[in-house]
Amino acid sequence: MRKLFLLFFMYYFSSIITQAQEPPKEVAGFPVNYDEEAIPPYSLPDLLTLENGQTVKDANTWTKKRRPELLQAVADLQYGNTPPAPKKINYEYYEAEGKAFNGKAIRKQVRIYLTDNSQEHPMDLLIYLPKNATKATPLFFAISFTANNQAVDDPEIRIGETWNGEGQKVRADQPSRFRATNVEQFIAAGYGFATVYYGDIDPDFKDGFDYGIRKEFLKPGETKPKNDEWGTISAWSWGLSRAMDYFEKDQQIDENRVALMGFPDWEKRFCGQGYGIPDSK
Repeated sequence: MRKLFLLFFMYYFSSIITQAQEPPKEVAGFPVNYDEEAIPPYSLPDLLTLENGQTVKDANTWTKKRRPELLQAVADLQYGNTPPAPKKINYEYYEAEGKAFNGKAIRKQVRIYLTDNSQEHPMDLLIYLPKNATKATPLFFAISFTANNQAVDDPEIRIGETWNGEGQKVRADQPSRFRATNVEQFIAAGYGFATVYYGDIDPDFKDGFDYGIRKEFLKPGETKPKNDEWGTISAWSWGLSRAMDYFEKDQQIDENRVALMGFPDWEKRFCGQGYGIPDSK
């Protein structure tokens, strides 16, 4: 009898746990699917076969032909096509070479304006570089859930703004639920570190489109991007590319050795950002 009761007890609570762990049908107001059987039949293209049927046999064919084909397919079918880079990007230095971490690093705080003539969409870029570097420094680059002053434990960072759960932009003057990045470990190893807040580019909530960079690129008469045009992940990729544009101009940064990094939950986002940045690592 005890064994029977124990088996019933285990079955009952395992069923409760299973129900509690059932994936949601909707996330952030959008329908989602976690059921493999609900996916219609599909076939993946052969990785090393060009659209004209020819086989990829060397690196040049891959780089010049097959890779662009695959990137275009990813843009058309998943992330959306992004607009080209603006002809001109304006930068504003809040701090060009601040002292950080007891003199072991220099801190740069750069505001990047994401449209040619607009002050409406600034992206605040925070950079740390080793103080005694003798050549251009490679760096790790993170897109963050938090404002820069919350992403790094440094009282000299300008207090930024973040989007709250109600879709309001608020002053980021309270501690974040996310742990700050230990930048000194990168500096000690000879690397730099940079970060931006994703909400500066495109907010990640259902009606965030009205406050993000994509709205600035609508054509006359449009109220939202077309089905094959960029979504939020592509907007983040596009915004990070504008940071890369800055890295290329800063002689203290080795723009050929920039590595995107972040939380495990951002893996999909980095896939999108990587496809959008040809030189991303």
